[in-house]
Amino acid sequence: MFDIEKFKNSNIQSSVRFPEDIYNELKKIAKKNDMSFNNVVISCIKYALNDIKK
Repeated sequence: MFDIEKFKNSNIQSSVRFPEDIYNELKKIAKKNDMSFNNVVISCIKYALNDIKK
């Protein structure tokens, strides 16, 4: 199951270019869940990485 987690040790900065539709969807999810955009993106990536291992 996908859960948005709070990440405290996110200390490596990186730039990512998003397609506008994906960026807007991530922003909506962040706002709806009262989370930072960064937490949503990291949660999505972590979920995808765990799924890819299966």
